[in-house]
Amino acid sequence: MNINDLFKCVFTRTGGTVCTFNNCMGNTFAIGPDGSIYPCYRFVGMPEWVMGHVSDRPTKADLAESRAWKLMHAFSDFVDEHCKECPHIKYCRGGCPPYNAITQPEER
Repeated sequence: MNINDLFKCVFTRTGGTVCTFNNCMGNTFAIGPDGSIYPCYRFVGMPEWVMGHVSDRPTKADLAESRAWKLMHAFSDFVDEHCKECPHIKYCRGGCPPYNAITQPEER
């Protein structure tokens, strides 16, 4: 879908600006229609990934205490450790960080 951005990342060896090719942990959030805060728009509607609610006016530190934040960062730490020798780590980040790896349907 973002082939142009992928090529830019490959040739420049950087993460670029598209979240798929960048470490977006703790920098990208989404708000669902009900005011729930999620780590990314792809998680909206998944109750287990709610980090907080806008009515509570959480700080970034508050969001960091959520189960979802901790899972996202545990995945990021795993990728950093297990993929550190990979020449593509700067823009791959282990897949769409980390939606595809974490939320795979059971039938896969």
